Amino acid sequence: MLIYLLRHGLTQENLEKRYQGRR
Repeated sequence: MLIYLLRHGLTQENLEKRYQGRR
């Protein structure tokens, strides 16, 4: 999953925002 996020070029902040948005 990390590779997927890295490939998209998302940062930790985006990751957290996406995690909350998905919930």
